[in-house]
Formats: sequence, C-alpha cells, structure tokens
Amino acid sequence: MKEPRSIRTIVLPFSIWVILSGLVLLTSSCIPVRDTQVPQVSLFVSYEVVESNVNVKVNVEFSDNELVDKIELYNGTEKIYEKEVKSKSGTEIFPLTVPIEIDVVKQYQFKARAIDKSGNSVESSTYNLTLDFRRPQLSIVNDYVGFNVNVSIQSGPKVKKVEIYSNDNLVGMKETNLTGGSVMIPVNLPDDAQETVQLTAKATSEFGIVGEVSKTVIVDKVQPQVRILTTISEPYVSGTRVIDVEASDDKTLEKVEFYLNSTKIGEKTSSPFSITVDTTKYPDGEYTFKAKAYDKAGNTNEATITFKIDNNPPSLSIKSLTNGSYISGTKNIEVSAVDGNGISKVELYLNNNKIGEKTNSPYTFALGTTSYSDGPYTLKAVAFDVFDKRSETSLQVNFDNTLPNVSITSPTNGEVIIGVAQVNVDASDNFGISKVELYVGYSKVGEKTEAPYTFVIDTRKHLSGSYSLKAAAYDLAENKKEASINVTLQKPSAGDVIWKFKAGGAIYSCPAIDTNWSREAIYFGSDDGYLYALSLDSLFKWKYETNDWVHTSPAVASDGTIYVGSDDGYLYAINPDGTIKWKHPVNGWVRSSPALDYPTVYVATT
Repeated sequence: MKEPRSIRTIVLPFSIWVILSGLVLLTSSCIPVRDTQVPQVSLFVSYEVVESNVNVKVNVEFSDNELVDKIELYNGTEKIYEKEVKSKSGTEIFPLTVPIEIDVVKQYQFKARAIDKSGNSVESSTYNLTLDFRRPQLSIVNDYVGFNVNVSIQSGPKVKKVEIYSNDNLVGMKETNLTGGSVMIPVNLPDDAQETVQLTAKATSEFGIVGEVSKTVIVDKVQPQVRILTTISEPYVSGTRVIDVEASDDKTLEKVEFYLNSTKIGEKTSSPFSITVDTTKYPDGEYTFKAKAYDKAGNTNEATITFKIDNNPPSLSIKSLTNGSYISGTKNIEVSAVDGNGISKVELYLNNNKIGEKTNSPYTFALGTTSYSDGPYTLKAVAFDVFDKRSETSLQVNFDNTLPNVSITSPTNGEVIIGVAQVNVDASDNFGISKVELYVGYSKVGEKTEAPYTFVIDTRKHLSGSYSLKAAAYDLAENKKEASINVTLQKPSAGDVIWKFKAGGAIYSCPAIDTNWSREAIYFGSDDGYLYALSLDSLFKWKYETNDWVHTSPAVASDGTIYVGSDDGYLYAINPDGTIKWKHPVNGWVRSSPALDYPTVYVATT
C-alpha cells in the first residue's frame, strides 16, 4: 500500500478541506473556538466624611466580548471583596467605612480583577489612597500685623480652611485646598487694639481635625509714608536719570519697590531710597514711575510721577517706492513715520528742494513728474517728532515720461500666415524695456521680458481670417507704446508645412520629443556637430556642441536627461537646460540611438 504523498489541513469558518493524495473532501462542521480575549477593567475612588467616619466608594468599570463572571477587589495583596456580575459591561461600587483616628495615617492600594466565563482575567492599575488623620502643623510668619496674617502650613493633611482668632474672637478666615505652603489671611483687628496682641491660627483638615498655633505680634495698621523727591520739569528725559525717594514708617519700614508702568525695576531695603533709571532700555513714550513702600505689617503706600522718554528719532521709510524705481506721470509717495511720543510733521524733498509737508497721517504726497526732465532724482523724506528730533531717508528714482519705441519686423503687413510662424518685435527705450506683449486681435498670445522679443503664433488655434497683429511695449516706468500690422491667418491643409527650422548642417535622424509640461521640447542632431533643442512651436531654446557629426536620434529619460551619441566617439548625457551632465568615450562612431533601461544606457558603435 502506497503512503500518502502529503496531508494539508486548511481551517475555514464553517468547513474543513482535507487534501489527501490528491483527493479533496469537504465536510461541514462546527469548530468550537475558545475565548482568549481578556476583559477590560478600571477603577476610581471617591470618599466623603460622615460624622466620625470616612465613607469610601471604589467604583469598578468592566467590559468584555462575552460575560464577565465576577469582580474581585484587593487592598494590596488582600482580597477584600468578591462579587458575581454575570454581565458584559457595567459598573460595580464597593463601599468601605474607615473610622477617623486622630494622628493616624491610613493607606490603601486598591486593585480590581475581572474574570470572564472562560477564565480570562485582567487586573486594573493600582489606585493609591491616603487618609491622613494627623493634625495640621502650621505657624504664623508675621511679627507685625496690620490687615493680613501670613500662615505657613507644613506638608501633610489637606487643609480646607484657616481661621485667625484674637482674644477668642474670629478676626479672619480663608478657605483653602492646601497640603502644604503658605496662605495670606485678611484680618480685621479693632482700631483700638493694644500694640501687642496674641493671635491664634487654626487650620481644619478635610476630616475636621484641627491644628492650631498662637503667637504674640505687634499691631501696626498705619501706612508707611513715601514721597518722590525728584522733580522732572523738562518735556522729556533721555539717557540715565537718578530718581530720589523718601520713605518712613511709625514702626519699621521693610522695603521700597520701584516700578516703571507695571514693570518692577528695582527694590531697596534701606535708605537712601534712590534708583538710577536707564531710559535707553525702554521704547520712547509716556511712562509712570511708582515708588511703593512696605512696612513689616504689610501695609503699603505709593507715590508716582509721570514723564516722557525720548531717546530716539522717528522711525521712517518710503513705502511706495524702492531704490532705483522708474516713475512717470503723477505718483503717490507714501511715507511711514512712527514715534513713541508722536510725529509733528513729515517733509518731502526732491533733489533737496522741499515739495511737500504733512502734519497728520497718512503721510501721502502726490508727485508730478511731467514738469521735470527725464533722468535720475533723489527723493528724501524727513520726519520730526514732538520734541523736534528728526530722521531722514532717501532713495534714487528715475523720471521717465518718454514712450518706448516698438515695431513688428516680421511678418510684414498684409502677409498670409499658414501654420506656425515667428513674430519678431523690435523694442527699445532710453531707460529700458520691462516687457513686450503680443496680441492677435483682442487676445493676448504672448509676453516677453527680455530680448529678443520673438513670439510664435499657430494658425491652427485661430479661425481663418484677417487679424490685427499688435505688439505693446512697456518701459521701466510703465509707459506704453503699440505697433500693429494686418495679417491673414489660414489654417493649414493636408501637406502644408506647419513650421520649419534651419540648422547649421544636414539632419539625418528623427527628432526626440519630451512632452513633460515643465520641459516641453524637441531634440535633434545635425552634421554641424550640435544637439539642438526647440520649443514644440519651433522657437530655438539652446544647442550643445559635440566634436563631430550627430547622426543619431536622441533618447529622453523620464527625468528629462537627453542621451545622444556623436561621431567624435562619445556618448553624451545633457540636462534639459542644455548643460552637460556627463560624457563617456565609446571608441567609435555612434550611429544608433541609445536605448534606456534605468539605470543603464545601451549604445552601439561602428
């Protein structure tokens, strides 16, 4: 009996395929699939104080693809609850009553475990709960008290409120949520309070446990005295300036702070209370200097003076023109002038001759150029601030009110054009041409910004008929002049020449065409030793010189590289812009087109 050559079993959703020695059997069956997916479980804890106990609630959320059989709750490694749930999802709450025991810290590490009906189980992350039943520890920081008491709370139980008592009378209270730190409590001591009083601070924890401390303090409800001695009579200050301040208190002066507007710039704890202000560090403008005095009880008083800082001339620029601009006719000159204290006026000069003045923004001047001869001029703007500080800026401009010259040199007036034809425009100007536009009828068909101003028109894109061919030349000042001729455009018929281009030698090979929209070009070689590149409508783009005849058709790669061989014994790789990428000797004439198989180039030689 022959042994089976192979046995394979393929498990499908509702059947088993068995391949045995080439025999295929299909049997219907139900395959039990064991659930291996573990449940999901998480917990969070809340608690509240009820009389002398803390009622803790452990909330356990669970879910599973099948039924969750039970939930177990642990404190550390000790299981404290077990509950059957028989549900795919839900929330179970496990209560726990904890008696408040003063000066005891109770810690819990809650963890939930969910078990589904297949025995898969998972544990939640641990939730650490600390119930700190210790008394809050606190201290009164102040030695002098006026209207506030500074209480420092040591790290420990969460403090919900702090109260201040004087002779068993509540004089201040503030709610908090601190587990450590300091808190300032506003207090209201009687005006006839003795010079020294005993204050008691009581801190109540979240569990109602109170910690307290007492301290004898000196009562001081009188503000310190502060006065600025320096008088600023001039319209503005600049550079560095010393400001003298006088400050005193009926008991003990703690410090004097100095501000410029809302920015603190210094502090002194002893006389003399003087400060040097470096005004160069601040933008020009109006400022308020403030001296604020503090005594030991936290009472404050302040004095202010106002002055203007002016260290800088105005910021100035001519916005509407750039240096070397060409302008004609009437041009609006927009000047930007900014100063922290304000602009009094802006003046405009042409070659040192004042031609305008503005005292209010916008600083825009109408400059008429037609009353001046063409040529270069210096345009200068001068700005003055309210304190007569000035700044100026200038640039060179060119007045040009002379129209450019323009003519169409080919085709000629009345000519009949069939297919693709070049239109040559001659344009010149005393300063320069910015652009030349070509129109067929009313439709713009081209624009050139550099000479030669050669355009191509394709009669296949127009209806046959008579047209006005117009060239519009613009000079650097946007002066415009037009020239036009009349031509007849005729769509080509079968056999008509669309366009032709004369190379410097005979052409023996087919052209290669690159139709990529960013590179569109026609490439071919000639007996004059050049590889030529033309636009698809016959305009010359460039030519690259080899050292002998080019009889082969070029090949164009997907990146635009042109590969071509020459009778000089080299294979050339030329970039789409006509620059050489590389050349490689092939020891013979290249009379066949290169074949491309990226990244390899194949070529045959003779």
